[in-house]
Amino acid sequence: MQADLQALREGISIPSSHPNSNQHFKQHKSLFLLAAAVILFSVLGLMWLFLGQSNDMRYTPLQIKPLTSLIGIEAHPSFSPDGNQVAFTWNGKQEDNYDIYVRLIGTESISRLTTDSKADFRPSWSPDGSRIAFQREESREKTSIYIVPSIGGQGRKVTEVYPPNYGYLHRYNKIAWHPDGKWLVVSDKSSADEPLGLFLVSLETGEKRRLTFPDSISSTGGDFCASFSKDGKSIVFSRMTTWLKCALYALDLSSDLEPVDKPKRIISPEHYIDGTGFNNDDTEIIYSSDNLWRISRSDPSNPTQVLPGNKIADIAISPQGNRLVYRQGQNEVNIWRMSLTDTSITDHPADRLISSTGIDGEPVYSPEGLKIAFLSNRSGIQEIWICDSNGSNIFQVTSLEKTFTNGPSWSPDGEFIVFDTIFERKQDLYIVNVEGGNPRRLTTHPDVDWLAAWSRDGEWIYFASHRTGKSQVWKIKPDGSGLKQLTQNGGLAPLESPDGQTIYYAKDRSYPTSIWEVTVNGEKEQQVVEQFKGWRKFFPVENGIYFVLYRDIKFFNFDTGKTKAVAKLERNEDYGITVSPDRRYLLYGLRDRSGSDLFLLENFK
Repeated sequence: MQADLQALREGISIPSSHPNSNQHFKQHKSLFLLAAAVILFSVLGLMWLFLGQSNDMRYTPLQIKPLTSLIGIEAHPSFSPDGNQVAFTWNGKQEDNYDIYVRLIGTESISRLTTDSKADFRPSWSPDGSRIAFQREESREKTSIYIVPSIGGQGRKVTEVYPPNYGYLHRYNKIAWHPDGKWLVVSDKSSADEPLGLFLVSLETGEKRRLTFPDSISSTGGDFCASFSKDGKSIVFSRMTTWLKCALYALDLSSDLEPVDKPKRIISPEHYIDGTGFNNDDTEIIYSSDNLWRISRSDPSNPTQVLPGNKIADIAISPQGNRLVYRQGQNEVNIWRMSLTDTSITDHPADRLISSTGIDGEPVYSPEGLKIAFLSNRSGIQEIWICDSNGSNIFQVTSLEKTFTNGPSWSPDGEFIVFDTIFERKQDLYIVNVEGGNPRRLTTHPDVDWLAAWSRDGEWIYFASHRTGKSQVWKIKPDGSGLKQLTQNGGLAPLESPDGQTIYYAKDRSYPTSIWEVTVNGEKEQQVVEQFKGWRKFFPVENGIYFVLYRDIKFFNFDTGKTKAVAKLERNEDYGITVSPDRRYLLYGLRDRSGSDLFLLENFK
């Protein structure tokens, strides 16, 4: 602004007078010019003062300030009606349970609102400021909606809802208040196998009224992250059609809160959407999708990125529209190697084998045990990498520049790797040479195909797919032929047994879930391990299965049917485990640094 004023000041010029033969005029010319100059500079001075103040008001820069910097995970912010307090979720100093807390902006004051032993999350402040709604995780199959006084006190259960069919319920299931304070909008469904839709819930009677019917998509998706416009006439929300594929939708409501028409799709971003809202005058929709974005409701064709950087999530906008809070996570996952002594607890400490400042995980040994393939985002994007078994000679195999590349598995001859990635909004299987080069696409189904593993003889590739509406285990030949469904009752992350006769797999995306088995021909689905951490946190060997449960690495022995502890981890394991072909070592991803903090964005408009 000062540079603009200086330019304006330097651009002022006073016109020269024309020659005049009138002597009287000449005598007063200098006085006239002096008076004119005084008046002109006085007017300009007032203009500078006014414009300067106006520009300060109009162009006040955004300011980012830390709102919380606690140990652990802080998430799910919600503003009080006056915009001066923020309710949020925190898993506590011991990082052992989520509860609801409130911070007064501008102070160090934090008050705890809930103390239940069950996880409380997703607080949402009422329009009048007297109450806060939140969710309580009762079980894997049930979540309750509670209302508690904003100053603390006894909570009241309003209703129960279904959680999503996977372990990310804390991320998506937002509660939204209607501006009249009489209704909530939540994500729910009528049965466990259908996708989540949006429901109105009466705070007075508990009555549920369905608003959206996403019945054309799989049970893993649905409608989430709803927010009301200031006038209560519109809802904006995220619709997940399949795993990690989202679109932003808007729904107009009548005066009696009935849908005026079907929801309208606004935009389909590259990343999932985990936060929505409106600006102060309802002319723009604000949403978080790996970053902070704003989009005009009248012209939604051109979204604008608000901040540089990424990993922005869980946004909340103050009722006044001048403040915004978001969550930003900081994670470092490294690959550790532990020496194994059969199935007894090892006396040998683990050592950090592969590390960076980002995420390194999902390690898998090559068939001869001389190489390790793994995932890493050390290049800025998650790609497939290879190194020697001692962690040296790291080599980048893929350069896809995709945000979600997953699940490497070696071919038996050690020449190829199968993996999955998202391309053109479709998650499919690809095969790449271990020396690098262009991957070859193996599957092309519009639904999700992922978490692949090669068979021991190289004839098949097993994988999980949602193509029937529910995650099941399938197999396909490396040339794309012979597609066959193996499970009928759910499954993902398949791995073949060493003898090539059995497929072990995770039952579903729940946490914890169970390990099941099925023959390579798709017969005799049955449970093997009752509980483990899920996904690829298990690895079968000749006489049993290594698996992770909470912070314990355990071994289930096929011969005895018993489980023994192998090791207790100091921190949370993440991104899978694997065992070397000679069974000397077990590799696992360890979350050496984790957490998320809340940040306050001032002067947001």
